[in-house]
Amino acid sequence: MHWHTIRCVMSRVRCGCVIHLARPYSHHGSKVRVRFAPSPTGYLHLGGLRTALYNYLFAKANHGDFILRIEDTDQSRLIPDSLKNLEEMLSWTGLSPDEGPSSGGKFAPYKQSERLEVYHESMKHLLKDGSCYHCFCTPQRLEFLRKTAVRNKETPRYDNKCRSLSEAAVKENKSRGMPHVIRLKIEPNADPYDDLILGTTCYDVGRMEGDPVMIKADGFPTYHFANVVDDHMMEITHVLRGQEWIMSTNKHILLYKAFGWKPPTFAHLPLALNKDGRTKLSKRFGNNTYVSHFKETGVYPGALLNFLTFCGGGFEDHRQILTLPEMVAKFSLDKISNHSAILDLDLLPGVNQSHLIKQFQEDQGQRKLLEELREEVRRAFQVELPNEAFLYRILDLRKNHINYIKDLTSKENYYLWIRPKVTQHDLSAITAHSESVIKAIYQDYANTCEEVTTTDDVNKYLQRIHKKTADVPWPTFMKVIRMCLSGKKEGPSVADMMVMLGSEEFIERLKCGLMALTER
Repeated sequence: MHWHTIRCVMSRVRCGCVIHLARPYSHHGSKVRVRFAPSPTGYLHLGGLRTALYNYLFAKANHGDFILRIEDTDQSRLIPDSLKNLEEMLSWTGLSPDEGPSSGGKFAPYKQSERLEVYHESMKHLLKDGSCYHCFCTPQRLEFLRKTAVRNKETPRYDNKCRSLSEAAVKENKSRGMPHVIRLKIEPNADPYDDLILGTTCYDVGRMEGDPVMIKADGFPTYHFANVVDDHMMEITHVLRGQEWIMSTNKHILLYKAFGWKPPTFAHLPLALNKDGRTKLSKRFGNNTYVSHFKETGVYPGALLNFLTFCGGGFEDHRQILTLPEMVAKFSLDKISNHSAILDLDLLPGVNQSHLIKQFQEDQGQRKLLEELREEVRRAFQVELPNEAFLYRILDLRKNHINYIKDLTSKENYYLWIRPKVTQHDLSAITAHSESVIKAIYQDYANTCEEVTTTDDVNKYLQRIHKKTADVPWPTFMKVIRMCLSGKKEGPSVADMMVMLGSEEFIERLKCGLMALTER
């Protein structure tokens, strides 16, 4: 592979991070352990599910562990039931963690709000060796620094003023009860690190930013501090996350260095963009990007996961229809794209259809689909449920024409479940010979009781009957039958409808048509 150097300009920072494309990944050594660490500040979003999926695939492809850890240190932003939704949606998609808040594990607890003592004990070491320091700058002073930088067209940054405070001054300020934070000392000229997707990467955080806050004034840790401590304590070997975090990674590596710990291996996933190709996929675009929305609208979990891999790759064929076990078996980190990709939601219905068809081809999947259809019919019509053979015929003939099971109970498919009310006007408007057409079919069946079970058989049967009504053109002949069966002028082929409805129901609907014509 040729090595290319590209320059990424991120956010408002006017200096780039130099990146070299990565070599393929091969794992040797300790057991792979990865974590998905969302914040319960809202329901699980597609972007979050995508991050969870790639962590899960990487862990399982390498026979490792997938850990769920909750970042809930910012108590002001927590939303009730968001953790419950998160765990339910991960379970629904099949991305069940090996360790987590509900499943437990040897490194419990897995909620950061329950690990405050761990963070405070860890911070003592950094304060003692001088890697961190207390900062007493007021919000007003920090706001003044920000506004001054903006006015001077500079990147806002802390000026590290409190680095120079003496130990006596710190003690005095603390004794007076002055609010304070704890910051990490960082220096320019950060060392590069090897990213498994982007290659050799470096963002000189010490040159672009001031000393970052590690412990906030309320005693809770920042994202940076809590994640580094937890990743080390929980023996996380690899961190897979979105490229929006790339400028934080050197900051984290400096924190690992301050502790004297070996950092995990990092891999930054490509950004998922909206269809416009410019804006980042965001929950701010409405509820239709929450995972629960897709569950409620009938999307299969496997289809949703498969669809997410279209934006980022990880496989030889990025548009292959795969189940979750198949994705695990075929996943390769070195096939993940290193550039942003569009997540086109318009493709999802087609992916869902492909998964529906794939399920129908397997015995267990077929049984699930039949039960799903049975429940959907019960919900939609409150009618006596048809037998399984009837449901099977409908699924078999319509699976290539629907994206979701619920499509079979849409208005255009009502005729499958409810016998249409066809009027004399409906049939007479097609042809004055409607009665002779219906009688010819009805009488022939009454005499022969011929069963038709395939569309080919149906077409041959109808062609034979049509010869008895030669004065009626074939298209008109078929329109009369279609109206009797569905009450519609257009729709699926007549042969498909006859096979789906079955001979008995087919004859009953012809009888109803005949009765409508003979009513005076």
